[in-house]
Amino acid sequence: MPRTLKSSRPEIHRIRGKLVWLVPILIASAFFFAVYVRPAAFMNDRVFFPLLILYGLVAPLGGLWAIYQSIRYEKDPWKCIAVVVFVPFGFLWYWFERYQKRLKDSDGAVRDDKTRQ
Repeated sequence: MPRTLKSSRPEIHRIRGKLVWLVPILIASAFFFAVYVRPAAFMNDRVFFPLLILYGLVAPLGGLWAIYQSIRYEKDPWKCIAVVVFVPFGFLWYWFERYQKRLKDSDGAVRDDKTRQ
């Protein structure tokens, strides 16, 4: 019978799982901060403008998707809408913390404790 390894600190794995959404938000924020602090460094690069267009399309479309999902499925959508609206790339938080958990917990039905029935 194979042995399974148990972590000596399982709380670290739970924290990592909860903060996965923070990494893309920090990367995007650091990128825009670098552009703000030193715009001349990015003006001659042909990669900059496609990235800017990509970020410019992903952020609003993702935000609209998260607002739609929270209005449709959350009991109290204003908390989720506040995060999506006021945090840059906040839709990533909604994707990892709410949407993924709703998909994992449901077998054709949504969870009772945090979403509408």
